[in-house]
Parts: sequence; structure tokens; C-alpha cells
Amino acid sequence: MAMKADEQRILSHIDEEEIVELCTDLARIPSFSGEEGPCARFLAGRLRELGFDDVTLQEVEPNRPNVIARLKGDGSGPSFMFNGHLDIDPIPADYEAPHWRPVRREGKLQGIGVGNMKAGDAAMVIAATALKRSGVKLRGDVYISAVIGELQGGIGTRYMLDQGLIPDYAIVPEPTACNVRTIHAGVLEFLLHVNGKTAWIGNRELLDNVHAIEKMAKASDALKTVQFRHTPRADLPGLPAIVTGGIIGGLTRDYITWRPAMVPDFCTLEVDVRLAPDMTLESTVQDIRKVLDAVAATDPDFSYEIELPPAPYRKPFQAMGLFMPPNDLSVDHPLAQSCRRLHRELTGKEPGMGVFIPGSYAGADTGHLAEFGTKCLNYGPSDHSRFYNECDIDKMTLAAQVMALSAAEFVL
Repeated sequence: MAMKADEQRILSHIDEEEIVELCTDLARIPSFSGEEGPCARFLAGRLRELGFDDVTLQEVEPNRPNVIARLKGDGSGPSFMFNGHLDIDPIPADYEAPHWRPVRREGKLQGIGVGNMKAGDAAMVIAATALKRSGVKLRGDVYISAVIGELQGGIGTRYMLDQGLIPDYAIVPEPTACNVRTIHAGVLEFLLHVNGKTAWIGNRELLDNVHAIEKMAKASDALKTVQFRHTPRADLPGLPAIVTGGIIGGLTRDYITWRPAMVPDFCTLEVDVRLAPDMTLESTVQDIRKVLDAVAATDPDFSYEIELPPAPYRKPFQAMGLFMPPNDLSVDHPLAQSCRRLHRELTGKEPGMGVFIPGSYAGADTGHLAEFGTKCLNYGPSDHSRFYNECDIDKMTLAAQVMALSAAEFVL
């Protein structure tokens, strides 16, 4: 199908080298969760250089701003947002490439944070820039939101939504290898505490004591037996899923460990649950309590507490501060079909639609957007099934093209 004049004009302003340059610049700046400030300020400055005159730094927490930029329409059409996160994953212990010095090699850009998700960030910025440079008249506003703390439960996007910036449509360019991911898991991270009673190694046989870490072993085993209420889906065989990702035990709720001769009286387990799209937070917690209550019924010394978000966000855990809702947009929705058609026209191939494994087992800010009524999906250049710190350059360009043209279909 021949491209329309407006579409051709938009595409003419998407330059692969510009995308690579921007991604390289972003990947040179460390931006682990909690440390996004320098990267956010750099991006805000670059957006102003690119001609965006409506750029704001939205302070979510001290030195942790979202970057919001807007292309203003005439108000007669819906709003469209490109949303990506600035925080990056920890560096793997076996990562051998130079830190903070991205390299271009064999058609890929490699560097810390490139895959998740500075390649997607660069693509979405250039997509919006192409709309601006093309001079097409917009009926609806187009937003760029580069947010903090997605890896901590989406605290940046949720803050933005709570402040009233709620787009009608959105593409979040999380890693999908340029497949159209309309469905992903919900994510709950919580703290499970077990209470004990201390004694000293020399008198523990004389005193009533309860070893909190040993009791936590029972809790950990019980969690493996949870039967979550959900509707099984053949396309999501890995959901629901649960994993215990960390444990701390010691004396008191400060986890004092310098005196190992004392029986620990407090222990905490960090737990991550991936919810199927039809599960709720309430039913998930009820199902977990069911197996823990069964342990308590057979062991009078077993005492537990569950702390939901934002508890995991506090130190020393610094995990997710929010529950991340799932997203389940129909593949027949006009936004999904727009991305599908444009991908096919640009590549001659059909993209994957709906579920993308393993990416659909991840959470994303699409869940928060959807909860506020935004019709949204994930379409991004990186690949969840591969090395997180790289991205195919041709997919970065393709993602920018599809995002720009898809937004144009709704706001022109």
C-alpha cells in the first residue's frame, strides 16, 4: 500500500544515525532506579534543542523528575503519548563490555541500559521529533513522557497520572522485538515477615524461643503450593507465577546480625507474584494467606505478617512501591491494528500480536495507563529473550517509524 504524503513526510524525518546518537548519549549516563536525575535533565535539554518548547521536569521525588514534553494540537482530536522509563537494570556480574561507553557492533548498539529501555526511549523521542519536523497539523496533543521508577512499580508514571496527565492513547516501547504486545502480567511485590522469639545459644534449651529463619523455611515451602484463582490461558502458560527473591533475618525489625549467637526473632522474605490478566490484587493476597494460615493452624509458634506496597519500597529493600496492574488490550483494537498494519507495510512481514513470550510475563507502565482509561500497548525495539544491554539498530529505526505513523493516524 502506498504511503500517504503526510506519512512520507514524517518518515523522511526519522534518521537512524540520530536515533543511535541519542541512545548512545542516554546510555552514557548512569540512571539506576533512584538515580535518574542527571539523565532526566540531559534529556530535557536535548528535547529543547530538538525544538520542543513545552518541556517540563516533573519532580516525583527529590532529584528524580519525570521529563514531559508536548506537541500541542488544536484540541479537536485525541491525545497520544509515548511513554518510556529512564531507570535501568543492575549490571550483571559477568558483563564484560566497558561500562558507560556504548559500542556499535554487528548491527547492534551495546551498552548498559540500552535494551531496557534507552533504545526505546531514543526511538520514541525521534518519533515525536519527526512529527514536529514534518509540519503536519495536529488535532490532538502528542506527549513524550520519560519517567522514573518503572522498575520500582511504575512510580513515575503513576505520579504523572495522579497529577492529571492522562492520554487517550499510548505506546510504551518496552522490549518486544517490534512485536505488538497488548497483554502483559500484573506484578505484586510484597514483604512476608515471620516473628520469632530470641534466646542465646547457651541458654536456648532453657528458654522458650522461636527461630524466625527456620519458621520462614516453612513459609517459603508453603508459598510453592499456592493455588491462585484464575482462568488458565494457553497463550500464557507461565502465569500466574511466584518467586521468593530475597531474605533477611536477624534480631528485631532492624535485622541486627552482628550477634549470630542469638536466635533470630525476625525474618523477612521478598516475594514477587506475576498475575494473569483476570486476577485481582485482593484475590491474590487471599490465596497467599490461605496457605500461610494452614501452616499457622498446625504450628502454634508460626506467626506471620504480610506488608503490601509501598512497604517493599523502603530501605533496605528498595523494591516495588506500587502494585502494577496487568494490561489486556484486544488485538482487534484500532491502536493494535494500526501498529500491525504499519509494521507490515514497512517490513513486508506480520508482527507477533497480543502475547509476546517472555515479555508478557513482565509488568509495564501500560498497566497503570490502562487503569486510568488509556488505550495502550507495548511496541519497542529491544528483545526480552536476549541480552538486556543491547538492541538491533534496524529495530530502533523501525520502532520510531511505527510509533510516529501510528500516532499520526490518531492525532492528524
